[in-house]
Amino acid sequence: MGSRFPHYPTRIVVVGLGRIGLPAAVNFASAGFRVSGFDVDIKKIRQLRKGHCDFHEPRLQTSLTRLQKAKRLSFSLDLEKSVRESDLATICVPTPISSGRIDLTYLLAAIDNCSKALRRGQLIVVESTVAPGICRKLVVRIERTTNLVFGRDFFFAYAPERVTPGNAIHEMKSMARIVASDDPRSLDFARRIYNRCTASVLASNFTDAELAKLAENSFRYVNIAYANELALVCEKVGADVSNVARLANSHPRVRILTAGAGVGGPCLPKDTQFLASLLKHPREHGSILWSARSVNEYMPQHIIKQAKQALKTRFKSKSTVTILGLAYKPNVDDARGSTAVEIARKLLEAGFAVKYYDPYVKVKGVGQRHTDIYSACRSADLIVIAVAHDEIVRADLERIGDAAKPGGWLFDIPRVFNESSASHAGLQYRTIGARQVKSESTEINQAPQCLRS
Repeated sequence: MGSRFPHYPTRIVVVGLGRIGLPAAVNFASAGFRVSGFDVDIKKIRQLRKGHCDFHEPRLQTSLTRLQKAKRLSFSLDLEKSVRESDLATICVPTPISSGRIDLTYLLAAIDNCSKALRRGQLIVVESTVAPGICRKLVVRIERTTNLVFGRDFFFAYAPERVTPGNAIHEMKSMARIVASDDPRSLDFARRIYNRCTASVLASNFTDAELAKLAENSFRYVNIAYANELALVCEKVGADVSNVARLANSHPRVRILTAGAGVGGPCLPKDTQFLASLLKHPREHGSILWSARSVNEYMPQHIIKQAKQALKTRFKSKSTVTILGLAYKPNVDDARGSTAVEIARKLLEAGFAVKYYDPYVKVKGVGQRHTDIYSACRSADLIVIAVAHDEIVRADLERIGDAAKPGGWLFDIPRVFNESSASHAGLQYRTIGARQVKSESTEINQAPQCLRS
């Protein structure tokens, strides 16, 4: 007979304590499991042992403190010992893009190190995003390393993370969770674990689950590209994309998303590229995924051109530009893949004096950082609102107008304010997807192919 499942309470080790792994550890511990967290970052582990989280995530810090005091959550630098003492190892390490391909370096290292201490009856769950076929390869890798048999001696499942930073604690508990395995016993084991700490479980096989994770993020990416392309069309014909979307969205089967500065962050662009890379010759049949990438990657360039055009209408000498918000999305302290950072760097390279304000992130090489929004806007010829952090949304626009250079521009990408309030504050107003002060027909020629006719 094969190994039996462990009795509750189950002991879990979470491998990788980043923006997904640490909330996952907290979620497991909150559900009653005894959890050990491991990370290769010694400084991170030392800080966590003191009860300090090194990134911002609502409700995470209070949960961390509570669970450590209850001795349900601890942190270790000895992975093999943690695996030996656990019934389940959950792997939450990055799987980034490298040279156009998925980079499994961190995942393979975690699998190999867990395998060294793997014993009969244990379950390994991968939460890291992977491409179709990877889970089966990981199973074979473990079997070769340990001489244990999948489904008899050890169990393996895939449960891709689906949460968004900034709401991770809530979504881990409230969202349906995909749990997959090609082995019925592994699937049953994993389902019983996740049923205790999430709203519902959707069972699947490896390949369907691997593809589903890529599909859901790619779907969002493509729909953002549609909104962005619609914004470019609106500028060309003199319409307002916000109103166009409002009208179109009154149809019960239409939901146009909000246009913006492209798509940043560590997930959506990467997962879309993962999915597109599965096609041998995607451009030959007009791939939607590659077209979406073309549109989204063009948007920062378009915004830079719009900013330069606005400045040319009034200021002739070297201009000062203030960027409000550099994170890749509102209210997170993460600037990975941020289009706002790209915009700031390109403006700096173009010879503008660049300042920025972001209450969550510090970024080198993008200009002078200010910790006060009004001092950041002082004497600015152009203020670009790139990210709608709460602190920016709540700002006093009249004080921003008083600080800026008389007759200065407000380029409001997320439409935090409007033209009327900007005018009242003494600022000229500009946004994307709306009629501009001057024809941009020459710039359309450098937009994606579909807009060049």
